[in-house]
Amino acid sequence: MFLTATTALFIFLIGDLLCNLTVFRYMKSYFIEASINQETTIEEKPRFLGLSLSVFKGMLERFFLFTGLHFGFTPVLVVFGALKISTRLDHDQKKQDQ
Repeated sequence: MFLTATTALFIFLIGDLLCNLTVFRYMKSYFIEASINQETTIEEKPRFLGLSLSVFKGMLERFFLFTGLHFGFTPVLVVFGALKISTRLDHDQKKQDQ
């Protein structure tokens, strides 16, 4: 069990780092270029462990889902979906209050 968990964690980390260094970086440069063409300002995001905070949060979300599903705890999808919906509703409500 420990060997399986360690192997799964290693595969997750390698895959996520490769995606962050290749695909996500390309997508970010593509969309930043599009937003520069629309003359919008781009603010520098806070960083954590050398990654932007949004990238780090995305890694944590994917890790949470990956480990939950790897160990057969499928209700993790319901919990994750409920958290995403609640934060979206809270964010929308804050925008309406302003």
